[in-house]
Amino acid sequence: MRHNQYRYLPGWLMVLALLGMATLVHAQGGNTQRADWMDAAPTSTGLKVGEKIPAFRGTDQNGQERDFQSIKGPKGAVIVFSRSADWCPYCKTQLIEMEQYIDDFKKQGLGVVAMTYDSTEIVADFAKRHNITYPLLGDSDFNIIRAFGVLNTSVPEDHTWYGVPYPGTFIVDQDGVVRSKYFEDNYRDRYSAPTILLREFGSVAGTREMTSKTPHLEMKYYSTKDVVRPNLHFTLVAVFQLPPKMHVYSPEVEGYIPIDFALDASPNFKILPAAYPKSKVLFLEAIDEKVPVYEGKFRITQDVILAGSRELQALLAGSKQIKITGKLRYQACDDKICYLPQTLPMEWTLALEPLDTERVPEELRRK
Repeated sequence: MRHNQYRYLPGWLMVLALLGMATLVHAQGGNTQRADWMDAAPTSTGLKVGEKIPAFRGTDQNGQERDFQSIKGPKGAVIVFSRSADWCPYCKTQLIEMEQYIDDFKKQGLGVVAMTYDSTEIVADFAKRHNITYPLLGDSDFNIIRAFGVLNTSVPEDHTWYGVPYPGTFIVDQDGVVRSKYFEDNYRDRYSAPTILLREFGSVAGTREMTSKTPHLEMKYYSTKDVVRPNLHFTLVAVFQLPPKMHVYSPEVEGYIPIDFALDASPNFKILPAAYPKSKVLFLEAIDEKVPVYEGKFRITQDVILAGSRELQALLAGSKQIKITGKLRYQACDDKICYLPQTLPMEWTLALEPLDTERVPEELRRK
């Protein structure tokens, strides 16, 4: 039986112990019950798709004044809100990754800017250490954060973290109109840059491509990331090519075996619903029936969110690799015959790296 650590303390000593625990909780900015604002980051927060962004101006890591006109590319901009480039490891890891994909966004005509509630000195220190070349603005007065509607008002005003935004990303066009947005329900989880590129533009250079081929179809599959980190939201992609006059059934079919892209469950990651393309309705003249199918070339994507650092601690201390396995099940038919159902194994082995936890010098930190 596990005993309460305070059970046998004298009354006066118990009071002191509990007061000490309360002081520690206050110093850490929390309480004995985890505050709602620690976990809340609703996907509905901030400007809506179709709304125009407000005019803004801020100073970047190089001391240069920036506004939307100086940031955007010929087709618009990627605007990232992140909590802190000092104490938030999820934020810092995301900001470092964005730098790795700057050229990919530029090729699509988009500029990139990121904003935190930090001082200009903090973002400058972070940017120098990690060679961040895109504009990184310190919005220490929260004016831009408020204007975009992403201020986390559930954080107590007397807390060091007051002023942080809900983390998320807006994609805006050249006129400053929001075309899409990427916010997670948990502040730790972040969309990776290649997943955003894949969703916005349909293609992204991923990891080594693997191929499975049968008489009925060819499947090429890969991950949008070859190096993944805790709480990272990335995408597994499978591209299919069917021979002429061959089809497979889509998930909404009834009475037939649909194609099924399924990953094996693991405590190391969370599996989100697979995204299937829109099906084609095929008329089967022989049986006078209409069925939803896929023909020719099509793609299925599967988003995955890695577990947190604590859950991945053993892997991070060991091989530093994570393996994801799954199966593709389908039944192919041509205009004359339906073939036996098939199951193809799938496997991805990805490098696993920890979050960035290095902080700025003590004298720069927000008090």
